[in-house]
Amino acid sequence: MENYQKVIMLLGCDYEAVKPDEHQYMQAVQLFLAGQDFMRLGHCIQGRQWHLVMSNSAKLKQHCAELGITCFDTYLIALRDAARHQNHNEALQIMSRITVKRVQLRNLLSEGK
Repeated sequence: MENYQKVIMLLGCDYEAVKPDEHQYMQAVQLFLAGQDFMRLGHCIQGRQWHLVMSNSAKLKQHCAELGITCFDTYLIALRDAARHQNHNEALQIMSRITVKRVQLRNLLSEGK
């Protein structure tokens, strides 16, 4: 359970709001973090498909908002800005930060099982 509290804190969520449905919430977060959305976003960046980067990052931001996740917000905003300016190097750096955060969360979640 302590790992779940760490995960919720890293996600930027309010633990007291999630606590009643903790197990169900963690399953939803695991599905989200294991989903193909992040992979799709990375492929769009690699292919310099800036319009797809913008739309995929908007979808990810919306899904984060639905789950109450705020830890990716600044990255996704910066990624949209990099896509708007077609700055490939910056977009790659931001995507690597997103990946590091995502892996960190997935590792904590897998330890909690």
